[in-house]
Amino acid sequence: MKNVEDIYPLTPTQAGILLHTLQAPNSGVYFQQYTCELVGSIDIGIFQRVWEDAIGRHPVLRTAFLWEGLDEPLQVVRQRVDVPFEVQDWCVLDSEQQQERLERFLQEDRQQGYNLARAPLIRLHQYLTAPDSHQFVWSWHHLLTDGWSTAIILKEVFATYQALCHGQSPKLLQPRPFRDYIAWLQEQDSSKAEAFWRGKLLGFDAPSSFRVRKRPDGHVLPENSYHDYTCTLSNQTTETLVKLARMHRITLSSILQGAWAILLSRYSGESDVLYGATVSGRPSELPGVEDMVGMFINTLPVRVQVDPDSKLVDWLKAQQTQLLELRQYEYSSLADIQNWSEVPRGQPLFDSIVVFENYPTDSSVLEHERHAMEVRNTRYIEQSNYPLSLIVIPHTQLTLRVIFDQNHYDDETIVRLTGHLQNLLESASKNLDQSIDGLQLLSSQEQQKLLIEWNR
Repeated sequence: MKNVEDIYPLTPTQAGILLHTLQAPNSGVYFQQYTCELVGSIDIGIFQRVWEDAIGRHPVLRTAFLWEGLDEPLQVVRQRVDVPFEVQDWCVLDSEQQQERLERFLQEDRQQGYNLARAPLIRLHQYLTAPDSHQFVWSWHHLLTDGWSTAIILKEVFATYQALCHGQSPKLLQPRPFRDYIAWLQEQDSSKAEAFWRGKLLGFDAPSSFRVRKRPDGHVLPENSYHDYTCTLSNQTTETLVKLARMHRITLSSILQGAWAILLSRYSGESDVLYGATVSGRPSELPGVEDMVGMFINTLPVRVQVDPDSKLVDWLKAQQTQLLELRQYEYSSLADIQNWSEVPRGQPLFDSIVVFENYPTDSSVLEHERHAMEVRNTRYIEQSNYPLSLIVIPHTQLTLRVIFDQNHYDDETIVRLTGHLQNLLESASKNLDQSIDGLQLLSSQEQQKLLIEWNR
């Protein structure tokens, strides 16, 4: 076969992403965009060469996906691909026009989508906005990489650019190829995973719902009508939660997931709830997995019993133990898990997912290289197939980003729901020794309205 370097199966997560993409080809689902402003004296030729080197270095960036006429879909690594790199001059536009042009381009880029059978499934765009400023956009399909891998690629790209600008050869270790992870997956015992998940989901037969109204006007929006809302916890609340987590040996992720489970329980009125948690999917027994580039993540069901009388700190420790237990079987296919559950076919296991970004972000990996060029106004634009996704970004202030389907939730509902999550976290930060029932869901203004104004 011409121009073929390798062929191997898809991971379970890739198979699910491919299915959802084919079911809704015009929805923009799993279309990823990274955009930032590059400030400094930028050599476009070197920057383009750096990306060509990255694509040559990482097989996943030269991968296409084939499924027609096959029993099982396959990913095909091409030996060579043409790197799509567009450069335009926007200097004649003022800043407002440049921003309008950028937003219009990002929307058009998402609508364009990809031919998944043709590599590369990435596009690169660079727009000169001032003599010393460029707007950079990297688009790709989520079939190729997860967030951890994206951070690795960005770190390498900017480190290589830094080295080449100073006439040096970049010092990069060759990572293990993604196919080694595929081989590891094929060695796992699915019967053990099936027994584990059947036990975990025994007796659970309906997805947990926040039970809030859909759009009140009943108007159905286009299928790609996702929106996002972002808020941050205060420095004090974030610092206190971090200190408490260390003191009690609980991860910050466990605290956030615990708060989400409590929120879901309060909204649904159920003590037995289920949500999805995105895990790294990188097995510790596979040497070098931390530096590998590909699609490793998986989203797994987390079933939680929320007992209002439980002591919060003890309950969080128990939830953390359960989350660690899931790690043994995080390679499991979500489609298989659903088949092993008692939830009827055609219904999802869960309607909401939690993603805790515990990998190095571009801002941290570029910190030492800002004397070459400065990276500003970084944005990730992404869309999954779940109606509600909570993305937690741990910085000096914990950032809560909620991506939601506007056919399921309106903006007001999401703002209120996210505010209630903040209230739970702030209440928890004051005392982890309190009972779950003692956590405050409502703000002081809501309590005032509920107890006084509505009782008049």
